[in-house]
Amino acid sequence: MSNIQNSEVSPDLAASSAAKPERMLDGFPWVSAIVLYTLSWGWSLLRPNTLYSDDWSEIFKQKPSYTHSVATFVAFFVAGLWCFGILKTMTFIRGNQLNIILLIYLVVPVNHARIARICFDYTSSYFLFYLGWFVMVHYKSLKGFTMACVILFLSFKTHSFLFFVLLPFLHFAWLNKTEFLDFKKLNRRHL
Repeated sequence: MSNIQNSEVSPDLAASSAAKPERMLDGFPWVSAIVLYTLSWGWSLLRPNTLYSDDWSEIFKQKPSYTHSVATFVAFFVAGLWCFGILKTMTFIRGNQLNIILLIYLVVPVNHARIARICFDYTSSYFLFYLGWFVMVHYKSLKGFTMACVILFLSFKTHSFLFFVLLPFLHFAWLNKTEFLDFKKLNRRHL
C-alpha cells in the first residue's frame, strides 16, 4: 500500500515550470473590465472615420484606413491583460487592490488622444512595452528573457519608454533576488 502512495505524482511536481495562461489571468475581472472599458472607450468605435486634429496632415499622405480605431481599442485592452499579469507577480498587491488598479488603468483617460491616427505608434508602443515586461517576469528561461528584450526594444518608438524600460529589469531582478544573491549559483548565464 505504501508503494502505491509513493508512486503517485503530486500535482505540484507534475506541473511544468512554464507559466500557464489560465493561472496568469486567474482572478481577472472580465465582466467589469469589459463593461467599464467599453463604456469609457467604445465611443471611438461609433465613428471610426472621424479625423482628429493631427490626422488631417497624415490623411493626404496615405490611403485612408479606419481600422486603427479598432486596433487601438483592442490593443489597449490587451495591454491591460499584460498589466494584470505584471501586477499579479507583485506580492504586496492582492485581491481588490489588483482589480482596482487594473480598472483605473483601463478606464482613466491618461492617453486621451489614443484614437487619433497620428498616435497609433504610441498605442503599439504601450502594447509592446507591457508585453515585453509581462514576458520578462513570467518566463524565466534565456529564450523568454531574450524575447522580452527584443519586444522592449521594439517599444522604443515612444521615447519616454527609454527611461521606463528600467522598471521591467528592476522587477525581474527583484523577483530573482534569491538566485542573484546566491554566489554558488551565480554563473555566466545569470550575468
